[in-house]
Amino acid sequence: MSYSNLSKMNFEVSEEQKNFLEQVDSACTSIRDHESKCYLEERANDRIVPEFGKIGMLGCPISKKYGGLGYDVLTYMLALERIGKEGNSLRTFFSAHISIGQMVLQNWADEDQKRKYLPNTTSGKSIMAFALTEPTAGSDPASMTTKFEENGDNFILNGKKHWVGNGTIAKVITTYARGPDRRISAFIIDTDSKGFHAEEMKDKVGLLTVKNAEINFENCVVPKKNLLGTKGKGLSIAYSALIDGRLSVAAGAVGVMNDCLEESIKHSQKREQHGALLAKKQLIQEHLTSII
Repeated sequence: MSYSNLSKMNFEVSEEQKNFLEQVDSACTSIRDHESKCYLEERANDRIVPEFGKIGMLGCPISKKYGGLGYDVLTYMLALERIGKEGNSLRTFFSAHISIGQMVLQNWADEDQKRKYLPNTTSGKSIMAFALTEPTAGSDPASMTTKFEENGDNFILNGKKHWVGNGTIAKVITTYARGPDRRISAFIIDTDSKGFHAEEMKDKVGLLTVKNAEINFENCVVPKKNLLGTKGKGLSIAYSALIDGRLSVAAGAVGVMNDCLEESIKHSQKREQHGALLAKKQLIQEHLTSII
């Protein structure tokens, strides 16, 4: 379903979908304390893949043909809304792995590429990432400087990418580079490829359980069969991925806001100041209603 045709989208949730969302809620609850601990220690949450893998969340909107659950966008967004209540770090893992990872392959890869990569990502054997941003090309990806050239049966990539979510743990990424004709193409990269180097970007202010990476391509060898989509049309692929990614961010943000509201109400009902609960004070009530 195209996002431009939401008028035809079914917003009803079936019993099967409700059961799945309950499983997502249970998985979130089970790792909440561990996620908080990992956040304080600034390390990746090692329970995400096993816990969410049990319920199929690692391939929620991916076709059953490739090991996913085959759910629609609505179900996926509702799942991300719940995940967002655990914080943006956890939601970012799924955005990087699914929204701007797997969904790029599902939408743009050829059948051989889908069969090779998607089953391992839906099972959790491989985590995905999306490498577009560069040190001098953030909100304007068209100004990227990463380059590629052809060499026999391979492409050779040279350049640098920044702030790649899941970048240190991903086994498969999509990336984008400019050819000799100045046009941008998209590629599927195995992170064990020759000339691929990923280094964690530390000392961040937030998203502390997300492993962002700086990726260097130093004569990185990419087989020509790993060209994603049509040569020279990579920017269209990148922009479509960003649409999927931004929708996932919005869904997670709703979850964050809901969690803030719930925690604020709980605190106001327990905390006493000047002989009365905070919840009894009109100013606090006004603040809480403004959140709603």
